Amino acid sequence: MKKMKKNIFIFFMLLMAIVLGDEIKIPHERITENPKMEITTVESKKLRENAKLDISVNKKNIEEIEGFEKDGKIVFILPEDKTKMIRDEEIIVVKSLAELPNTYQGDKRNKRAAAKTYPIEEDDKTGIKSVTVDKSEGETKAYIALIDKSTGVVNNVVLGNVKLNKINIELDKYQITVDRRLLIKKYINTVGGLADGYWNWNNAMDKDHHPELIKVNKKLESIPEVMGEWLARGDVLSASSHGHGTLLNIKDRDTDLILAKTGRKIPGGIDTYYKLGEQSVFLYGLNDEVTNEVTNEVTNVYYQGKDTNIYTLPIERIVENNLEVIGVAELNLTSLEKDKVYTFDSSKTGSVASIEDSTIKLTLKSGKLPQTNGYYTKNIITKLNVSINGTSATVVSGKVYENTKYRISLNNVDGNLEITKLKEDISYSDTVSISYVYKNIVLGNIELEISNTGKIDIGEVTFNVDSRMTNLSENWIKANGEVYSSLRSSSRGSYPELVRLDNKFKNLEGTNIKDVLSIEGRLSKNTVGLYIVFYINSITQYQDESAIRFGIDLTTLDDNIVISKNNGADLDMLNNRFTLLGENNNQYSGNIKENYDNSSPVDGYTGKAELDLTKVDRNKNYTFIKDSVIGEVESQEDSKVKLNLVEGKLPQTQGYYNKNILTSIRVSKNGILVSDSGVNYDDENYSLEFDADGNLIVRKKSIKDYSDNLEIEYMYHDIKLGSLSLKLENSVEVQIVGDDVIDFGKIFQGKKSKIDGKIQIKSSSKIVTVEIDENYAKELVHMGTNEKLPYTARVNTYSQGFEIPVGIEMELEPSDSQELGTYTGEFNLIVTIE
Repeated sequence: MKKMKKNIFIFFMLLMAIVLGDEIKIPHERITENPKMEITTVESKKLRENAKLDISVNKKNIEEIEGFEKDGKIVFILPEDKTKMIRDEEIIVVKSLAELPNTYQGDKRNKRAAAKTYPIEEDDKTGIKSVTVDKSEGETKAYIALIDKSTGVVNNVVLGNVKLNKINIELDKYQITVDRRLLIKKYINTVGGLADGYWNWNNAMDKDHHPELIKVNKKLESIPEVMGEWLARGDVLSASSHGHGTLLNIKDRDTDLILAKTGRKIPGGIDTYYKLGEQSVFLYGLNDEVTNEVTNEVTNVYYQGKDTNIYTLPIERIVENNLEVIGVAELNLTSLEKDKVYTFDSSKTGSVASIEDSTIKLTLKSGKLPQTNGYYTKNIITKLNVSINGTSATVVSGKVYENTKYRISLNNVDGNLEITKLKEDISYSDTVSISYVYKNIVLGNIELEISNTGKIDIGEVTFNVDSRMTNLSENWIKANGEVYSSLRSSSRGSYPELVRLDNKFKNLEGTNIKDVLSIEGRLSKNTVGLYIVFYINSITQYQDESAIRFGIDLTTLDDNIVISKNNGADLDMLNNRFTLLGENNNQYSGNIKENYDNSSPVDGYTGKAELDLTKVDRNKNYTFIKDSVIGEVESQEDSKVKLNLVEGKLPQTQGYYNKNILTSIRVSKNGILVSDSGVNYDDENYSLEFDADGNLIVRKKSIKDYSDNLEIEYMYHDIKLGSLSLKLENSVEVQIVGDDVIDFGKIFQGKKSKIDGKIQIKSSSKIVTVEIDENYAKELVHMGTNEKLPYTARVNTYSQGFEIPVGIEMELEPSDSQELGTYTGEFNLIVTIE
């Protein structure tokens, strides 16, 4: 390949401009040091040669300060770094920069004579320096500077901006809301501290504050800082210093208001400017009125701020909530479940229902349960004071009282009263007084009359029901498995294998059952035949029913248990907690707990399976375990024979007492019912049966070709235990594996030929024998002339099985005149299988 180079040249052109002047000169200029100051102007003469000019300028950086009006004059607070005085310096104040004297001698005396000088004042305590000028000198603003007396040099110029006072700037209302129960002392502060008087109030103040009973609408630190003391104006008759605060005497008030200051210094070191803090800020006198009505009053107080403005702060006091609550109530524990916590909502009045069980009520005879909430928290109770029948009792951790009969406690979250019954087989009646205390304040009291009628606990029985039984139309089930559509009717059937009682009642005494007093959760009561039936209400009468037989000896209660199988919409309705009354007037409590055993679905397990019988031995049993999972299920007899379980599970046939409770199977073959009685099915090609454990047994009877779809329902009387869709197949197939041609090779006229051949035969069923079909002619045929050539053949078999080798012996003898050429032929083999 020919290569070519190409060069690119870049040309640069540099143009230079040379500006030549025929004359070097400095133009006329005016240089200023400050926009409003008089400046020195220098004019140079035109020169023909280069000239050089040096000008020195002292620029004054002006800082702004604030001034305020005081007693008809203007006071400016001087920054510390501007007031490092020397003996010969003094203050001058002018209204414009132009009035400041210049530093050159010729103009100094005139300008200085026009500027008035003032002394620098210094506070002995704080060291703060200030200058006070006539109002005419700085009504809105003024320039303040130090000037050297001898040289007239001006230093440290500042601009003072005058901020005039604004009288009576009204601030947003400061609102204090007090819970009336806090009024146990005359004075309180805004965090709930208490005191009897205001003298030395800071030391006398109760340090155990009660912030949950008082609230404010904003933080006091948000209002402008206080300068000096508070003012006597309006309703404030007098204001006097008191410790770190100001005592205000309010018109038409029996008590006073103290406004406290924190005493915190602000930058600059002045300790007469104060921020109002949140701790012990307002010590607010409260009247001793006794009323349940909400009261409020507003007092306006006044003060001068750091900025010299006068501020009005409206303070509103709101007193709300009831006085100490006293409630009287009765609580009968007889029907309460032992060891269960019942909570009563303190916000309710009248007959207060338990939060856990609406049928248990605390009957308020007067008053109400004390309120336990504060302004910020639901439960502010710090302890309970409890007395039993007039004797003070010990309260554990301040909130739990317990004796051998019951426990009284307070819910830590909501502050609701909790009652737990600990013993129920004795009778008692106690007067229990409970005080609800928040730190050292009693918020309310409740007097409880707690009573109990002795009850004997006979325990709990679990009534287990196989879920497959729920498909029955009958509603009532007895412990012996009998079912009834009504407690007045006779039995509609018995299914003892599908029910079971766990445990038995205890403490049963030889007395007749006189009455059924209650069954928990069910309010309506009715007598039906020999039973007392309870249900939730008349609308859902046949739902969540419960019944107990009466008039029988208590010791036979286990044998007479009955349940309604429609229970369970509310899971708690599966408990039938009852209270019985015996002829001996003793009460007996117990529970019948319903348990629906869902180890099998309601309709039993449904499975879908396939079984190929082609290679299965005839008249031999193959057993498949019912607990098998989806996949290939090996038979117990031969692991090579497998049931293919493609869906679900093989039905379960066990009951509570026996592994196999099958009473019959229903079989449909290819959609036609072929059997509905007995536990076996016998077909011409196969048979089905079950062993003692309920496992499926399949037996092959013939080797015909067939493919049957069976639907099998497993029955316990008229209850379906489950179903199985079973496909049974059998097919017959025989084939030669590999080459099926026997080649004699070359043979000669007039000469006998013999050959031994071998083939492989495979069958879907077991091969027993192989023989030649004698109906076929044993001769070969010339492919051109059809001339015949006879032969003899014999078959030898060496074994039996599904695939075996077969030996074939053949002989033939052509004549001397046998037509030359190619001869072909065939013969059939008869294969016997089983």
